[in-house]
Amino acid sequence: MTFLEFGQMAAFALLYIAGVLDLDDGPDRRPLRGIFMIGLAFLIFFVRDMGRIGFRAALFGLFSFSALNVSAWCLSWSLIMDDWRLKRRLLLFLIGGFLLMIGLATWPNEAKAICPTRVINPITDICWDCMYPIKIGSSAPIGATPTCDMPILGNSAPVCSCPAPPPVLKRTGMSMSFWEPARMAETVTEPWCFPSIGSTIGTDDNQGYHSSSDGDSSGASFKHVHWLIFPADMILSQVLSTTCMQNESMDILMVSEIDPLWTDDQFSAMIQPEAVLFANPLAQFSCAVDAVASNVGCSNSLQPWCMGSWGSAYPLTGNINDSNDLIASAGLAAKMLYRMGRTPGMTLMDPAVWNCMSTPTPVWVKHHYRFQPAMPILGLTCNPLGRSDVIWGVGSNPPYLYDNNVFLVWRQRGCCAL
Repeated sequence: MTFLEFGQMAAFALLYIAGVLDLDDGPDRRPLRGIFMIGLAFLIFFVRDMGRIGFRAALFGLFSFSALNVSAWCLSWSLIMDDWRLKRRLLLFLIGGFLLMIGLATWPNEAKAICPTRVINPITDICWDCMYPIKIGSSAPIGATPTCDMPILGNSAPVCSCPAPPPVLKRTGMSMSFWEPARMAETVTEPWCFPSIGSTIGTDDNQGYHSSSDGDSSGASFKHVHWLIFPADMILSQVLSTTCMQNESMDILMVSEIDPLWTDDQFSAMIQPEAVLFANPLAQFSCAVDAVASNVGCSNSLQPWCMGSWGSAYPLTGNINDSNDLIASAGLAAKMLYRMGRTPGMTLMDPAVWNCMSTPTPVWVKHHYRFQPAMPILGLTCNPLGRSDVIWGVGSNPPYLYDNNVFLVWRQRGCCAL
């Protein structure tokens, strides 16, 4: 039971008990106040069930619950009045209300879970300070930072040269590097819910979020992940050279709901057989080195099977050994990033390996990426892959909001600008 559900049930119980006590004290203790409290308790019951089983079923249950309570009260008064004819009618009414409650319990769950959505605002929901430092050559004239900004091949000098199509064969320009908000990763509890674009697509009932921390000691979680293109070139091309921009429009690259490997660890290991090499305590214990590196500076790319404080990258599925929703969401977003390069038919292009063009990276270079929380609460910092949520996650996932998270994935880009 979540904190919100516990609060709803506690409010219902307190209001109902207070209303019953007021009614039981007779006319001297304002029975109308008791009726009002009981009605308010029923309203809370109705609102709580509306998100779980739908409007019609919740309304059905509200009338059934009301009928049962009215029948019970009238039956108790009729016993005092010794009116057997009224008691027979009320008994039939009580049996009818009980049958209605049975119908509610067996009502098919046709309603979808609540999918809170809002469109990402490119001005207010993005930490544009994460774009820095902007380097010319190996220097950092704008927004210098010592964290997670490694040299790029070909950017050691202010002037660079890159291959070009014939008859030019070579072009010369100015070497630059910066960080761009290239992708969005949504981790959702409801299948086909797209919170960042303000929409729910499809009606499939694929398995959504579950956490075994409620009834199991394993502390594992599962979520679906959507990988989307964020059209950063539409904004950054106004201030940077168009040579450095990749012409991309808003698009959905990957949704885990259609991927049968996302829900099956064993089947996924057949596609990524290297997972067997890291399924041992020694390999997992070595991830402590990456965890320290990601919390002090940036991720250790020499350990691609690790995700720092977020756990292990393998298996590359929607299962992660962490019941903390924020860490689980960040880890699953990072898993999808790595999966884009490890799955046949997909390609993870990294624009920070060489300043002339994006390079395919079947093994990810982790320190080329940063993660910024965008929903439900906007994060003010971009964090290296694997950094503990103790540093950046305070207040980022309040219990009164739903467990759909959106991360803006920043990546380092090098270019030879004309």
